[in-house]
Amino acid sequence: MRSSTRSRSAWPASNWALLALLAARFAVGVAVALSVPPWESYDEPGHFQYARYVAVNGHLLTPGDPDAERIWSRFQPPLYYVLIAPLMAFFDLGEQPIEPIRNPYFTGGESGLNYAVAASDPSPAERSQLAALQAARLLGVGLSTLSLLFVYQAARRLWPGRPWQALSAAGLFGFWPQYVFLGSMLTNDLLITALGAPLVYLVVRISQTGVTFRNAGWLALLTAAAILTKLNGLAFLVPAGLAVMLSLARARKGAIPGRVIALFGGLIILTLAALSNLEFVTGQVLKLETLTRFWSNVSTSGISLTDLAYSLVYSAQTFLASFGWGNVEAWPWVYPLYAGILALSGLGLAVALWRGRGSSAHPLPGLFLSFLLLPCLFGMALALTIAQGDRYLVVGRYVMPALAPLVLVLIAGWSELWTERWRARATTALMLMLAGISAGIPFGILAPVYAVPQPADSTDLAGLDTTMAAVYAPGMRLLGARLAEADGPEARLSIFVCWQADRRIDGNFPLQLALIGPDGQGYAHTTTYPGRGNYPTSLWKPGVPFCDRYALKVRGDFPAPALGAVELRFLTSPQDPTQISATGPDGTPFPRSPSIPAVVHGQQPGESETPTVVTDVRFGEAIVLEGYTIHPREDGTGLTVTLFWRSLASVSDDLIVFAHLRSSPTDAYAQADARPRAGGYPTPLWRPGELIADAHDFVFDPAQAPPLTLYVGLYSEAGRLPAVVANGVELPNGEFLAPVP
Repeated sequence: MRSSTRSRSAWPASNWALLALLAARFAVGVAVALSVPPWESYDEPGHFQYARYVAVNGHLLTPGDPDAERIWSRFQPPLYYVLIAPLMAFFDLGEQPIEPIRNPYFTGGESGLNYAVAASDPSPAERSQLAALQAARLLGVGLSTLSLLFVYQAARRLWPGRPWQALSAAGLFGFWPQYVFLGSMLTNDLLITALGAPLVYLVVRISQTGVTFRNAGWLALLTAAAILTKLNGLAFLVPAGLAVMLSLARARKGAIPGRVIALFGGLIILTLAALSNLEFVTGQVLKLETLTRFWSNVSTSGISLTDLAYSLVYSAQTFLASFGWGNVEAWPWVYPLYAGILALSGLGLAVALWRGRGSSAHPLPGLFLSFLLLPCLFGMALALTIAQGDRYLVVGRYVMPALAPLVLVLIAGWSELWTERWRARATTALMLMLAGISAGIPFGILAPVYAVPQPADSTDLAGLDTTMAAVYAPGMRLLGARLAEADGPEARLSIFVCWQADRRIDGNFPLQLALIGPDGQGYAHTTTYPGRGNYPTSLWKPGVPFCDRYALKVRGDFPAPALGAVELRFLTSPQDPTQISATGPDGTPFPRSPSIPAVVHGQQPGESETPTVVTDVRFGEAIVLEGYTIHPREDGTGLTVTLFWRSLASVSDDLIVFAHLRSSPTDAYAQADARPRAGGYPTPLWRPGELIADAHDFVFDPAQAPPLTLYVGLYSEAGRLPAVVANGVELPNGEFLAPVP
């Protein structure tokens, strides 16, 4: 017989699973914190400067203090910074806060996604401040991990007989991609999101057991903490206040002492009074001018359904996964996957409500009261967007405090899609799948975005075209490149270049890439630091080669298909576009900038470029003349002949097209011998299956011209290619003949 003592001391499997869940969440959070370089979270420098000020001075920001006035995040309520300041005080925070070296090109995907670039030789004080930043991040990982416990306890209250469903809710909350990122950075969005978890627990508890002096006090303190963390914490007043009022309304007369109301209301009033005395807070957003701008923008222009739809989509997308400074996203398939899960969950809730079942999906008061936090937060963000006239202010992280109730509603609906036998397995599988996605984010998304190029090996350097090798004055050496290619206009041109520093380089010199077409015009350009913005020249290691990739979006009017060139220019600084001089390896100056060949392949010619005469003549084994068009030049001085070639396979020989207008087989009245497309698209660049429109101009006086015949063929250094018509007959001299109208 099992003793009662042993039964009481035995831990259920769900508790061990909860511990494993917390450990996994903490590990993923640490991985994110370590994979993201300093300052690569929205406003992280400002949050750090705020916390450092409190740690160094021992008090809140002082209006009029120049050090306080320079802090970006000075308009934020102070609680988050007060909490992390004691930890940061253990580090040497220096005389002045670190001013990150900003990457001026981080807003464009082709120019890198990092907000800051690393210093080449940080001072000891700077290294200590960076250590303080990392310690604060790890503290945030711990806080965000512990918040899972409140979601778990709220779920146990909602579904007391389903511990695995409660575990799934806690895991889904903890591994929500956006919360994993925010929970690993230095940001007050972390704390306000974490506070949403105990809010839902307290609201559920009060709705089930009634309000007491004790839980009303905790709820008031929690709401006060949210308000003093971030201004969107004001939304906590709605579910918290309703939970207290509804509980009071259900209580027997005299059962709830008036001191509950006094406690809850008094703490909230004191909090709002304290907030109103923070000059930086009231001087930025929390002021009458914001309300008047809101009303003015609504009354003058109104809000269109299109704007509202965009705000909803943008808010939902960034609520799910938006990393860095809002410019790094998850894998594209993640967003529709989560949308599908939410849709299925909504279906489960709708079915349960339609059937009127008293199950987990029934609108339990506490759960749905806390869920009111979501529309309140979104409404506040939308109002701020209207007031400021900036549609991007409806950002998902402003709505993150509603994550806990949203996850519980999602799990409630999801569980209704399954029978009792499969419910635990289905909710656990959902949680594990989404946890696996978040676990892959630091390694599959964040680390690659901020990675610096690795030293080049023999494979990287093999096959480089070294004819454009060059040395730029400060010591940047262009080792070589590979042919850059794009599928067509409006496509991206992929560029592969290898570099090496000849010596230590003092300064970060921007690299400008410009696509020049065969007509000498520019069709794309970008300016960046090498290594996707992560490897500026001051970080290059002397004598260590590395290779880099860039991408340029080709303008739609590029005369494709054609061979152009990408010029590589180093500039003096982001503010000074003066080009740095470059020489060849032998010291010969470049007349222009060093450049690499770039080919933009074309699309099939449009209807306006289809041949008027269809032919079927094969030259050699790989090229077919499918037709031609002959028409007068626009100025009346001669003819334009357009030949339509199709490649059947890759062509290694650099072929010359001859197109002659002859008055007799031996008398060329006008002729054009050139590589296809006026030399702009040599045959070795042709792709199999590609159709090439190749125009040749003949300038002469039509009134004086004798009767002419068009002769067409292809030749290389080895001689002419044989020409064969469709029936297999070989044409004499490898020439195709056509009458000229």
